[in-house]
Amino acid sequence: MLNVLFLCTGNSCRSVMAEGILRSLGRGRFFSYSAGSNPTNEVHPLSLKTLNDHQMHDGEFYSKSWDKLADIDFDIVITVCDSAANETCPVYLRGINFAHWPDFDPPKINVKLGEEQEPVEKAFQILKRKIEALVDLDISDSNFRSKFSKIASLN
Repeated sequence: MLNVLFLCTGNSCRSVMAEGILRSLGRGRFFSYSAGSNPTNEVHPLSLKTLNDHQMHDGEFYSKSWDKLADIDFDIVITVCDSAANETCPVYLRGINFAHWPDFDPPKINVKLGEEQEPVEKAFQILKRKIEALVDLDISDSNFRSKFSKIASLN
Protein backbone atom coordinates (compact mmCIF):
# COMPACT_ATOMS: atom_id res chain seq x y z
CA MET A 1 0.00 0.00 0.00
CA LEU A 2 1.28 3.45 -0.94
CA ASN A 3 0.64 6.51 1.21
CA VAL A 4 -0.37 9.53 -0.88
CA LEU A 5 -0.67 13.06 0.49
CA PHE A 6 -2.56 15.83 -1.33
CA LEU A 7 -1.46 19.29 -0.22
CA CYS A 8 -3.21 22.61 -0.61
CA THR A 9 -2.66 25.70 1.49
CA GLY A 10 -6.15 25.72 3.04
CA ASN A 11 -7.01 22.00 2.78
CA SER A 12 -10.66 22.85 2.24
CA CYS A 13 -11.64 21.88 -1.32
CA ARG A 14 -9.39 20.33 -3.99
CA SER A 15 -7.08 18.43 -1.65
CA VAL A 16 -10.06 17.02 0.23
CA MET A 17 -11.77 15.96 -3.01
CA ALA A 18 -8.53 14.33 -4.19
CA GLU A 19 -8.28 12.45 -0.90
CA GLY A 20 -11.85 11.19 -1.32
CA ILE A 21 -11.41 10.22 -4.97
CA LEU A 22 -8.24 8.24 -4.31
CA ARG A 23 -9.76 6.66 -1.21
CA SER A 24 -12.55 5.37 -3.44
CA LEU A 25 -10.64 4.47 -6.62
CA GLY A 26 -7.43 3.25 -4.98
CA ARG A 27 -8.84 0.82 -2.44
CA GLY A 28 -6.39 -1.92 -1.64
CA ARG A 29 -3.42 -0.11 -3.22
CA PHE A 30 -3.37 3.39 -1.75
CA PHE A 31 -4.00 5.16 1.54
CA SER A 32 -4.96 8.76 0.84
CA TYR A 33 -4.55 11.83 3.01
CA SER A 34 -4.92 15.57 2.60
CA ALA A 35 -3.52 18.48 4.56
CA GLY A 36 -2.60 22.12 4.32
CA SER A 37 0.19 24.43 5.33
CA ASN A 38 -2.37 26.93 6.64
CA PRO A 39 -5.63 24.99 7.00
CA THR A 40 -8.95 26.81 7.04
CA ASN A 41 -10.24 24.39 9.69
CA GLU A 42 -13.37 23.73 7.65
CA VAL A 43 -14.07 21.76 4.51
CA HIS A 44 -15.86 23.62 1.73
CA PRO A 45 -19.45 22.27 1.73
CA LEU A 46 -19.54 22.01 -2.08
CA SER A 47 -16.52 19.71 -2.09
CA LEU A 48 -18.35 17.37 0.29
CA LYS A 49 -21.52 17.63 -1.81
CA THR A 50 -19.54 16.76 -4.93
CA LEU A 51 -17.96 13.73 -3.27
CA ASN A 52 -21.44 12.65 -2.13
CA ASP A 53 -22.91 13.17 -5.61
CA HIS A 54 -20.27 10.80 -7.01
CA GLN A 55 -20.59 8.26 -4.18
CA MET A 56 -17.04 8.97 -3.05
CA HIS A 57 -17.74 10.35 0.40
CA ASP A 58 -16.14 7.47 2.27
CA GLY A 59 -15.19 8.54 5.74
CA GLU A 60 -14.54 11.68 7.71
CA PHE A 61 -12.99 14.68 6.01
CA TYR A 62 -11.61 17.65 7.87
CA SER A 63 -9.18 20.49 7.24
CA LYS A 64 -5.89 19.82 8.98
CA SER A 65 -2.29 20.95 9.13
CA TRP A 66 0.44 18.92 7.50
CA ASP A 67 2.02 18.84 10.97
CA LYS A 68 -0.65 16.35 12.07
CA LEU A 69 0.67 13.83 9.53
CA ALA A 70 4.37 14.02 10.42
CA ASP A 71 4.42 10.40 11.65
CA ILE A 72 3.33 8.97 8.28
CA ASP A 73 5.89 7.89 5.69
CA PHE A 74 4.53 9.18 2.39
CA ASP A 75 5.40 7.61 -0.94
CA ILE A 76 3.77 10.31 -3.05
CA VAL A 77 3.03 13.97 -2.34
CA ILE A 78 0.89 15.99 -4.75
CA THR A 79 0.31 19.72 -4.42
CA VAL A 80 -2.96 20.91 -5.92
CA CYS A 81 -2.54 24.66 -5.60
CA ASP A 82 0.19 27.03 -6.72
CA SER A 83 0.78 28.54 -3.31
CA ALA A 84 1.35 25.12 -1.72
CA ALA A 85 3.74 24.20 -4.55
CA ASN A 86 5.84 27.29 -3.79
CA GLU A 87 6.04 26.71 -0.04
CA THR A 88 8.88 25.01 1.74
CA CYS A 89 7.60 21.62 2.78
CA PRO A 90 8.47 20.10 6.15
CA VAL A 91 11.61 17.99 6.32
CA TYR A 92 9.61 14.75 6.64
CA LEU A 93 8.26 15.25 3.09
CA ARG A 94 11.64 15.36 1.34
CA GLY A 95 12.97 12.63 -0.91
CA ILE A 96 9.70 11.22 -2.15
CA ASN A 97 7.74 11.32 -5.39
CA PHE A 98 6.42 14.88 -5.78
CA ALA A 99 4.03 16.26 -8.35
CA HIS A 100 2.19 19.52 -8.85
CA TRP A 101 -1.30 19.35 -10.33
CA PRO A 102 -2.16 23.03 -10.91
CA ASP A 103 -5.80 23.71 -11.50
CA PHE A 104 -8.00 26.63 -10.60
CA ASP A 105 -9.36 27.13 -7.10
CA PRO A 106 -13.16 26.77 -7.25
CA PRO A 107 -13.93 28.68 -4.00
CA LYS A 108 -12.12 31.74 -5.40
CA ILE A 109 -14.00 31.82 -8.71
CA ASN A 110 -16.79 34.37 -8.94
CA VAL A 111 -19.92 32.71 -10.28
CA LYS A 112 -23.58 33.61 -10.46
CA LEU A 113 -25.85 32.57 -7.64
CA GLY A 114 -27.06 29.05 -8.33
CA GLU A 115 -23.99 28.16 -10.41
CA GLU A 116 -21.56 27.66 -7.52
CA GLN A 117 -21.37 23.89 -8.04
CA GLU A 118 -20.06 24.09 -11.63
CA PRO A 119 -16.41 25.05 -10.89
CA VAL A 120 -16.23 22.53 -8.05
CA GLU A 121 -17.56 19.81 -10.36
CA LYS A 122 -15.03 20.80 -13.02
CA ALA A 123 -12.17 20.58 -10.50
CA PHE A 124 -13.51 17.19 -9.36
CA GLN A 125 -13.53 15.84 -12.92
CA ILE A 126 -9.95 17.01 -13.57
CA LEU A 127 -8.74 15.47 -10.31
CA LYS A 128 -10.63 12.25 -11.05
CA ARG A 129 -8.94 11.85 -14.46
CA LYS A 130 -5.52 12.39 -12.91
CA ILE A 131 -6.19 10.01 -10.04
CA GLU A 132 -7.50 7.35 -12.43
CA ALA A 133 -4.20 7.65 -14.31
CA LEU A 134 -2.28 7.36 -11.02
CA VAL A 135 -4.23 4.27 -10.00
CA ASP A 136 -3.51 2.70 -13.40
CA LEU A 137 0.27 3.07 -13.00
CA ASP A 138 2.38 0.04 -12.18
CA ILE A 139 4.45 1.08 -9.17
CA SER A 140 7.09 -1.57 -9.94
CA ASP A 141 7.60 -0.21 -13.49
CA SER A 142 11.09 1.26 -13.89
CA ASN A 143 9.47 4.19 -15.72
CA PHE A 144 7.05 4.94 -12.87
CA ARG A 145 8.50 8.38 -12.04
CA SER A 146 8.42 9.50 -15.67
CA LYS A 147 4.84 8.30 -16.16
CA PHE A 148 3.80 9.76 -12.81
CA SER A 149 5.19 13.19 -13.73
CA LYS A 150 3.17 13.23 -16.99
CA ILE A 151 -0.12 12.95 -15.12
CA ALA A 152 0.10 16.66 -14.22
CA SER A 153 -0.60 17.61 -17.85
CA LEU A 154 -3.97 15.82 -17.95
CA ASN A 155 -7.07 18.00 -17.86
